[in-house]
Amino acid sequence: MEKKLKNLLLLFFALMALFTVVSRAAASVMVAKVQTDTTKGGNLTYKLSGSGILKENGEKYIDVFEGFKIGKLYIEKGSKVEKGDPLFAYDLKQVKEKKSDLDKELKKLTLQYDKSALTAENQDNSLDVAAAQLTKKGAEEDLTAAKKALSDTKHNIKKVKQEAYKQAELDYEEAEDLREKEENNADRAVEDAASEYEEVIKPEETLRTKVDNYKNAVSAGNGDLIVKTGTEIYDFYYDGGYKEHLEEKDSAVESLNRAQEDLAAVKAKWDKAINVWDQYDSEESVQKAYYAQVAAREEEIKNYSRAVEDAQKKLDKIAEKENLLTNALSNYQNDIKNQLSENQEGSYLILYQVLYDNLKLDETKISAAKTKLARSKEDRKQIKLGWEQKIKTTALKKEKLLNDLQEINKGTYDYTEDLKDAEKGVKEAWRTLENAKLSLSKAKESEQLAKENNQVQDKSKALDLELLKVDIDEKKKEISKIDDLITKKGKVTAPVGGVIEKNELILGSTLTGQEKFTITTGGYELVIKADKEEMKPFAVGDELRIETGTSGEKITSQIENIELPDQDGNVSFTALLPEGNYKNGGSLNYEISKDSENYRSCIPIQALRQDSMGTYVLIVKEKDSVLGKEETAFRLNVTLLSQDTDTAAVEAALSEEDQVITSSNKNIKEGDRVRIYEAE
Repeated sequence: MEKKLKNLLLLFFALMALFTVVSRAAASVMVAKVQTDTTKGGNLTYKLSGSGILKENGEKYIDVFEGFKIGKLYIEKGSKVEKGDPLFAYDLKQVKEKKSDLDKELKKLTLQYDKSALTAENQDNSLDVAAAQLTKKGAEEDLTAAKKALSDTKHNIKKVKQEAYKQAELDYEEAEDLREKEENNADRAVEDAASEYEEVIKPEETLRTKVDNYKNAVSAGNGDLIVKTGTEIYDFYYDGGYKEHLEEKDSAVESLNRAQEDLAAVKAKWDKAINVWDQYDSEESVQKAYYAQVAAREEEIKNYSRAVEDAQKKLDKIAEKENLLTNALSNYQNDIKNQLSENQEGSYLILYQVLYDNLKLDETKISAAKTKLARSKEDRKQIKLGWEQKIKTTALKKEKLLNDLQEINKGTYDYTEDLKDAEKGVKEAWRTLENAKLSLSKAKESEQLAKENNQVQDKSKALDLELLKVDIDEKKKEISKIDDLITKKGKVTAPVGGVIEKNELILGSTLTGQEKFTITTGGYELVIKADKEEMKPFAVGDELRIETGTSGEKITSQIENIELPDQDGNVSFTALLPEGNYKNGGSLNYEISKDSENYRSCIPIQALRQDSMGTYVLIVKEKDSVLGKEETAFRLNVTLLSQDTDTAAVEAALSEEDQVITSSNKNIKEGDRVRIYEAE
């Protein structure tokens, strides 16, 4: 029988080996073979070629700065100029202001670059893995200890319960001490909160007391007491400065009286000085003297009248606050004396509000103090309830342990419950171990994810720095142009000789950047048409090479002007030609080549894929399966920044180790198994 079982096992393993070989052979045929490449930093090369039409009287376009103001115009349309002649000048003050603004912008960009360059701390989960490993090891040790405790339980139960009883007694005494301390602390917290609340509402309590005292004095008809309590309200109203207020008021009254006396004196002085009959005198000089005196009198009276008005305004302002309280007190006193209970309530509220508004109490502090008091009372209540439960629980535990020891001594103790607890301890230790294993597995997964996230973060930071560097370089170029313009004192000179063909500049106007200023050179230019998409990378000033048609000779020129796209999506641009033997209407071939800015992530253009979800690439990643590690196509969304005929610049979470699929012998999609083809 035993020999038969051995033969069956051998046959089983032989079949498994055969199936494995067949499975792998089938996989090698069915699985797609792919070629891959990695992402690299670099430049794209934009190229454009074709032919253009020769045209006489080529035009040289003069660039103008958008947003600048024309300060001077030296020539007019139709004027003949030589190379170096001044054409126009920008407002130099505005140019310098622009230079100052650009310097600030450059400094801001530089600070942003420096800040972004600071190394951020990457997430490190290695400590979590180590901690999870220690937790797992501790759980294994706890399980071993729990199993041993189960076997030793009945042998050591009396000793264990004696020690537990001693500990329960200590816990009970400690709980009593802690309860007393915490309850005392809670009581003190309530007292402190109550004192704090009383302190913040003290001014309002004082207000109520003083108004009540005044009410009692009026109700009793005690004149002296009415004056005394009323004076106290005024002093409270002026925050202890009622005496100073009265002195200020008396001073204001005195100033008003003096001003009125001065005005009366001035009027009297002029009444004596002016003879009203002089206005009818036959002598013209006497009449003039009369009207001069009248004018002087009116001016002086006007000045003194203003002094009276100012003194009156000052007195009114000083008395305004006092009158508010005086009216409120008077109305309240009358309502009390006349025993008008309905009116009395209203006049009381008015008086109370006048005094309350003057207190300038911090309602936020009052609310906070009130809330603090309520919470401290609630905390005290919860603390006392909590300790009552803790003391009760500790006392019951101590009492039960004492009963158990007494039954053990009598020989009547039932050990079933103790064994049950020990068995439960083993189960709990086992669960803890399983949880620790799971936590360790998750920690390892998190560690791997953190590494991948760190790579993405590093790439994102590098991309941010790269973009800022581009902005900084562009800003420096712009500043360089402005510096050159300032050096030339804002003047723009003719780069070539010829005749001013177009001059759309207006003295004092601010440029939009669309104005035309051209010089007809008398020579030839090459007019070229190209698709607007193909022209996107190129700009005015870019160099192009032109075949002259003479023994393959080439000349170098630059793009002079680029027009807006026409309705067919074509763009016209021109390039000036040096002196030579050309024919109007003829054609010449050209080519343009230009390198892009530096991109961090460049991949072969055939690696790009497109679907309804957007642009993406497939990369090769390993994943676990029942047959071991498998290479799988993994989708990664990308943002296309630019492309030439061979290469695409993208923004994506790609590392230099990622294998990007560029071609495959079969149609593949995300999740398909693949095999990297390595040419022999």
